[in-house]
Amino acid sequence: MFKLAKFRNLSFFLFAMGSPAWANPSQCDLDFKKLKICGTVHWEKAPQVVEMITPKDAATLTIELKPKAPRTKAIPQDLEMTVKPTMPSMGGHGTEPTRVTRTTAALDKNDSAIRFQVQDIFLSMSGEWKFQVKLKSQGKELDQASWLFELK
Repeated sequence: MFKLAKFRNLSFFLFAMGSPAWANPSQCDLDFKKLKICGTVHWEKAPQVVEMITPKDAATLTIELKPKAPRTKAIPQDLEMTVKPTMPSMGGHGTEPTRVTRTTAALDKNDSAIRFQVQDIFLSMSGEWKFQVKLKSQGKELDQASWLFELK
């Protein structure tokens, strides 16, 4: 897991330095095993360590969901997502609730991805953050996955 987390830091670093947000389509940050869906994380506004967090410091990201393998059932069109960042080293202490909205932006006409924009991400200190992501349909939880992010 350490190597994977280190790779993600490199991905984040490259993105922050101006590489295209959709540069690595084979990357799968979130593995939703039950639904056979891969989730890829793209920072739109990266988090930063600041002395005092204000609303202008909120980070924003997009999570893109795509099928991992041939599926027998389509991804539910009424899919909802919740995202909860916590710090494992602080006993699971988290942040204010994030705001998640489904977007309809398609990259091209053959694009089957479902995208969610996650806003109001307030990471209050440097260290390792765990993002717990849950997928729901009609109020019922279908699957969950998480990824680790190191804020320096």
